[in-house]
Amino acid sequence: MVFLFLDLNISLNEAGSATARDIAMQVAAMNPQFVDRSLVTQDVLDKEKEIYIDQAIAEGKKPEIAERVAQGRVEKFYKENCLIEQAFVKDGNKTVADVLKEIDPTAKINKFFRVSIG
Repeated sequence: MVFLFLDLNISLNEAGSATARDIAMQVAAMNPQFVDRSLVTQDVLDKEKEIYIDQAIAEGKKPEIAERVAQGRVEKFYKENCLIEQAFVKDGNKTVADVLKEIDPTAKINKFFRVSIG
């Protein structure tokens, strides 16, 4: 069972309500860790980058190449773990940010909480 709290800055007309529901389903299904990349701590980034560098070196890459490979994998990390950068589950050609902008150019996700039990 998953419980969600989603704090959106969006007008709740019919389209806004549907979008809010869709974004809540996105959070439940895709389990993002952050709203956007500005909320990713330096500690998390350093740890991820270290893992990616070690993986690239284990694959036989030189250290300077491994650094560039790691940077590309960090970008993928953002797209997988930051809600607004995730591919929208109902339309993979759009990100969650794109869907928000279609409804209201000033729409913003302030925060979310996802709790999974069981």
